[in-house]
Amino acid sequence: MPDEVSRVMTCQWTSENQSVVLEVPDDENSKSTSDSERCTWAELLAEMEENKVTDPTINLHELHAPVMDDAGQTGSQRYLIKPKATPIYFQYSAVAGGNYKYTNIASAFTGEELDASRLLVKVWRIMYDKPSNEISPRRLSTLAGVG
Repeated sequence: MPDEVSRVMTCQWTSENQSVVLEVPDDENSKSTSDSERCTWAELLAEMEENKVTDPTINLHELHAPVMDDAGQTGSQRYLIKPKATPIYFQYSAVAGGNYKYTNIASAFTGEELDASRLLVKVWRIMYDKPSNEISPRRLSTLAGVG
């Protein structure tokens, strides 16, 4: 069973192609939330632009859009996302006694093992705070199989 330190994962994004899940309110006056469909940062940011959300920030990350090459042309990447010097760390809980289910199987592995997996992709749940125009991570949402 991994110890507490080994269950710490770094939350950082380095590409617009990484997947996220946006936490959205169930309705305008509700405090309860649901998860959107899994999408890439590029898809989410493009949708935000279509909905007139301009210049959002990502907590402890740099976000530049659109990405231009030296000739001033938009390249194949539309958004440049990179972590700032101070990363965000999340600690996930262990499930004792080997009572693992699909939803908590990450408990059986260290963060290092999960990061190194070629079969699983980390998908972080994020939220958008309208007053501050900032997107922040909430927690590890899923470990999705590749493909």
